[in-house]
Amino acid sequence: MLYKSESYKSNLPNSFTNKGCEVKEIKHLHILRHGKASWEYPELEDIDRPLLPKGVNNVMQVAELFHEKYNPPDLIISSSAARAIHTALIMARLLNVSPHKVRIDERLYETDSSTVLEVVESVEAKISNLLIVGHNPIFTRFVNLFLPEYLENLPTSGLVTLTFKIKDWSIINSIPIKSDITLPPSKRLI
Repeated sequence: MLYKSESYKSNLPNSFTNKGCEVKEIKHLHILRHGKASWEYPELEDIDRPLLPKGVNNVMQVAELFHEKYNPPDLIISSSAARAIHTALIMARLLNVSPHKVRIDERLYETDSSTVLEVVESVEAKISNLLIVGHNPIFTRFVNLFLPEYLENLPTSGLVTLTFKIKDWSIINSIPIKSDITLPPSKRLI
């Protein structure tokens, strides 16, 4: 089984679940695994591997689904790998996020859960809607710190959104009030 999760939408007042939520103590953390990357170029270092056309298409589908569910990110932080940067830039373009709001953080490449947590905790409090783009297996491990049910694998172009009732990212070590998993149509369970 790919994943098993439930949404806590029914337990929340409308002001917490509406797309235009204005409450400042609500933070949305979107964790996106990069699109499907190519293994065609053995001469390339892993960090330089490009997205496949299928990976680009899946990221575009996830951006469309993201747009239907959420406000655009206030900030996008990407791993320094080419496939993650390309994924982040596709998301930024399709969600009308300025390229100036896309950061590259080397700590998100070949890392561990505690480092991903450090990256998130270092984000300024004024950011309410944060998208991070990176890799497996670490993103699967990271989201499992917060999901109510175990996620076996976050597939390429898979997005997990965690909603927290916090005022500051530095206190993210809390239980999210809502979690949601978004997959491109080709990756969904039947």
